[in-house]
Amino acid sequence: METNSIRISNLQRSELPVLWKNLNSNELNTLIKRSNSKEISLLIGHTNEQGLTYLFSIFESENINKIFDSLSKNELNKIFVLLSKKELSRISKTLNEKTLIKVLASASQTQRDRLLSSFPIDEKKAILEVIDEEIDLDKNYKKYLGEKFENSLEREAFQRIIELEEKEIFLERQQQVRKDQYVEQLENMRSQIAHAEKEYAFQT
Repeated sequence: METNSIRISNLQRSELPVLWKNLNSNELNTLIKRSNSKEISLLIGHTNEQGLTYLFSIFESENINKIFDSLSKNELNKIFVLLSKKELSRISKTLNEKTLIKVLASASQTQRDRLLSSFPIDEKKAILEVIDEEIDLDKNYKKYLGEKFENSLEREAFQRIIELEEKEIFLERQQQVRKDQYVEQLENMRSQIAHAEKEYAFQT
C-alpha cells in the first residue's frame, strides 16, 4: 500500500475496519489531514471500539478537532458510546472552544457529563451555561429563519450576529471563572499571611 497517496475514499470498504492496524501513527495523522468530511465519516463509521480507542490515542490535537467538526450527531453518538469516560475526558481537553461548544450542544446531558468530567466545577458550570444559551439561541435562530429571513444575505448577517453573541457570552463566562479563582487565591493568601503572623507573634 502506497501510504503517501492513499485516500480513504479510494479504499475498499473491507479495508477500513483494519486500516488503523496497517498504518503507523504518523501515516494515520497524515491521512486525516488530507481527508475531507465524507472520508472521515467513512473511517469512523467502519472502525470498531478497539480501533477508535487507538486512533484517538495517537491522533494529533488538530486532527481530533477536524474529526469532531466533521461528524454528524449519529456519528458522534457512536464515539460517545464506544469510548471510555477517561478517553472522552482527555479528548475534550484537546478540543478548541468552537468545536467543544458544538459537540456539547449536540450531546445528551449524560454525554456532556462524560466529556466534562475532568473539568473544574466552576469551569464546567460556566461551559454548561453557555451550552444552554447556545441551544436557546439555535431554537430562536431556526424560528426566525422560518418566519422572517428568507433572503440569503439577511440569513448570513443574522448568523454572524449569533456567532458574535455566542463568543461574547463564552468570554464573559470565562472571565468570571478566572475572577472567582483569583478572589479565592487572594483569600487563601491572606489567610496564610494572617496565620504566619500569629505564629510569629506567639514565638516572640
